[in-house]
Amino acid sequence: MKDNYGSRDPYIYHFVQPAYFHQFDDQPEYVPARFEEEGFIHNCFIEQFDHVISNHFQGVDEVYILRLDKTKLRSKLLVEGEGHPLGFPHIYGPIEMDAIISKELRVLSKKADF
Repeated sequence: MKDNYGSRDPYIYHFVQPAYFHQFDDQPEYVPARFEEEGFIHNCFIEQFDHVISNHFQGVDEVYILRLDKTKLRSKLLVEGEGHPLGFPHIYGPIEMDAIISKELRVLSKKADF
């Protein structure tokens, strides 16, 4: 497996809404809501943040950005797909909690105060 697939950063990233992610606080692994339907977990490289936010998180107020250490994943990782020159990292199984190096809360839109 290549180290960074052309990305300038050695990690891959997964975006998840905080309320959903907290369901896994006491679990050894995490899977997104659509994992059973899709069969893999969508991830991205750091260069793809703007693309992912603008295409998949419109109307979402905040997300966690999980930074993942690829070497700690036990499931198969493939970089595939079109829509971006780097392709997108897909994990074909759960994400082990110990593969999550950091969790950053990113505010995407502010609610108006009236």
